[in-house]
Amino acid sequence: MANSDKNIVITPNVNQTAVPKIVFTGGGNVPVTLSVEDAGNLVYSNVASGNFLTLGNTASTDIFSITDSYGASAFKVSTTEIVANLPITGLAGSLQLDVKGLTDAENCVFSLTLNQKLISTSLLTDSRDLEVSVDGIRYYPYASQNGFAFMPVYEMNSKSFRVRENRLIIYNAPEVGSKINAVVRKVSSAASVLRYPFSATTIGLGD
Repeated sequence: MANSDKNIVITPNVNQTAVPKIVFTGGGNVPVTLSVEDAGNLVYSNVASGNFLTLGNTASTDIFSITDSYGASAFKVSTTEIVANLPITGLAGSLQLDVKGLTDAENCVFSLTLNQKLISTSLLTDSRDLEVSVDGIRYYPYASQNGFAFMPVYEMNSKSFRVRENRLIIYNAPEVGSKINAVVRKVSSAASVLRYPFSATTIGLGD
């Protein structure tokens, strides 16, 4: 990786089945390819992510679209709508997830998927980022504890849940045939931690 790696290679591919393309390479030696499809769409791609940005050529197609690392549509703009399939940081925006797993009154662990694939393990920072309901009843997110001897490791709430990477854990197993709904509402910067409202000093003083 050096200045000697910098390059721009233009390949017209005249009289070839391959599409015309330009390969841009910076000093980090991570090539990005701009291809011109037969319909005139401009497509940006790289080896790691595949196609990640498309600029449409006609009003009948998506004018602008971005795909995620799985190749699924993350954001697109057409002449009639704007569609965002990833959460927007903050209180605005939402993302509907699919919950995979058997509701049989015994299973407590469910997989969280998007477009038939497990979500990224880094998508949800905190259980509060997810809004969960079972048969229309809202459940409450779990927050980790400081771990004092007189505090339970897990909140004994029959309607509580927690998120571990791309898994949803519900404290009490949903009944047979229950419908679980999971929506990403925001993305937290850090996981929340519950702290006991009294310090050692206030307890010693009898507060």
